[in-house]
Amino acid sequence: MSRTPALVYILYALVAVALSIAPLYFLYYLGAQSALSQAAHLYADKPSCRQTAQLPDPRKPIAASALSGSPCRLTGAMVVDKTYSGGLSSGSYALGLRDDAGVDRTAVLGGPGDDAFFNRVSSGLRVIVQLDGDRAMSVGDGIGQIQTRDNPDDIARRNALSVTLFGILTGLELIAVAALLLARRRAAS
Repeated sequence: MSRTPALVYILYALVAVALSIAPLYFLYYLGAQSALSQAAHLYADKPSCRQTAQLPDPRKPIAASALSGSPCRLTGAMVVDKTYSGGLSSGSYALGLRDDAGVDRTAVLGGPGDDAFFNRVSSGLRVIVQLDGDRAMSVGDGIGQIQTRDNPDDIARRNALSVTLFGILTGLELIAVAALLLARRRAAS
């Protein structure tokens, strides 16, 4: 047996593995989309989460009913740390927060405008945080507010973006494979 056909088959196998990556991720993200969308709707439909969704100005006292809501409630917090990690075009913006009860937590910002919000706040600034249990869902500074990456809406949005991206890649791969097979068939005849 010649070494050339063996190398060709190895190359075909490597191409097949490479071409299977995008469809597998597409199916993975597509499978999760329904559950994530449902979680986002359940979060938005919880009365305490809906009532605290619009964060008040941090310079004003928080209403007592919003401080003790369940599962969502509001708390005041100070920005004690800011961290950016990532490259030039995308990254992760995180705020280290210490709430009024002295609890430290990290809120990783998500959603559109996370970079502008991150640049606007500074250490020592008072913010309002919407909590669902112990997880920060939104952070507001009186000028605007931003969802965190723990927020079900942000998780569902990022997953939908991944479904779209890997769906497009899968479609392009299928077109490329079909064109290759058609070219081989024409060359053989």
